[in-house]
Amino acid sequence: MSLGLPAHLAPGTISRALARASHGVAASSLAVAAVIVAMLQVENPELILLPAILALVPIGIALVMHEQRRSISSAAAYLLVGAAATYWFVVTLSGQYPAIASTAAFTIGQLKIALILVAHGRSGWTRLGWCTTGYVAAELAVLIAIAQTGGELRFDLPTLVVFFCVAVMCAVSGSVAPQVDRARPALHRAIQDEEVAGVRERERTTVTALVHDTILNTLTAIAATPPGELSSRLQEQIEKDLAQVAASDLAVQTAEPGDRRSRLLEVLNECAQLGLEIETTGEIAALDRLGVEPESALALAVKQCLVNVATHAGTTQAQVAIYGGEADVSVLVIDTGRGFGTDDAPADRLGMRMSVHRRVAAVGGSTRVWSTPGRGTAVLMEVPVDGRPADD
Repeated sequence: MSLGLPAHLAPGTISRALARASHGVAASSLAVAAVIVAMLQVENPELILLPAILALVPIGIALVMHEQRRSISSAAAYLLVGAAATYWFVVTLSGQYPAIASTAAFTIGQLKIALILVAHGRSGWTRLGWCTTGYVAAELAVLIAIAQTGGELRFDLPTLVVFFCVAVMCAVSGSVAPQVDRARPALHRAIQDEEVAGVRERERTTVTALVHDTILNTLTAIAATPPGELSSRLQEQIEKDLAQVAASDLAVQTAEPGDRRSRLLEVLNECAQLGLEIETTGEIAALDRLGVEPESALALAVKQCLVNVATHAGTTQAQVAIYGGEADVSVLVIDTGRGFGTDDAPADRLGMRMSVHRRVAAVGGSTRVWSTPGRGTAVLMEVPVDGRPADD
């Protein structure tokens, strides 16, 4: 069993999520720039704007490579390729479409934003350094290109606002990260303790039910045997049960897939030694759809129901009906004995509470009991085919 932090609390998860988000926005900015240039080309067929669109290709490729590798070299390559491509984009666009030749142009600002969102590093302060480098590289590339083409030098407030927002996010994450790192070991231990406690509780419940079943079944079998020496078959069964208790060797741990059907039939045979006449109906083959653990739990729960019939019901007849549904397998145990009032059953009735209800619930199943004094009892156990444990 693996005990550890949930995936969303593992180290590096937050930084990876921020990097994916940043790269997604950067890709969107490049796409917006490409769409705007394509629209200008359609509206002005006489212009040659294709080189500007082609300049966006190497930036996109560098962004994809950085998303895959997330290394210092890929981040540096992304900024170098991005700055060079931004320079070529601005030179081409400014030369063909002078109306957009400004350091504060919206279309050019999309490439600046793409470089700002390089977002490399696990630390918030490291990401801040890379974002600052991207901002400076983008502004220098645009400034040089506009100066060469004779464009207008204007202060680019929108891009500065974007950089400021990204910088604040990086600074906040950089300040919070040490606190999270200090708290993570304690949180890790708390999660481990909770999971270990759950495992121990399930093991305790299972072992308690096994001991209870074994002792009660053995005493019931001995009480139902005529005076004299016990039969060899009954002696073998008692020795087998005691060996299970001594070794805490649960049936679910030793059962083989090919023995699943015989396990329930073995239970029915064992209970027949208690003097019960058991009528079995339905689809026994449906048990083959269950896994080893749920089938073993179901068989032991049925055994306890039949032991209860032999011990408390005052009858020697019982019916066991097996039904196979689309998502689960159901077993109904019926007797026409003395019955009992379900509301008046003792709270410490370990046989039904531990050996039936909890055993079935441990493999994701449910149990329902109907009983009327003087008219008998019916116990319906439903176990899902996937056999996933239910939450307590």
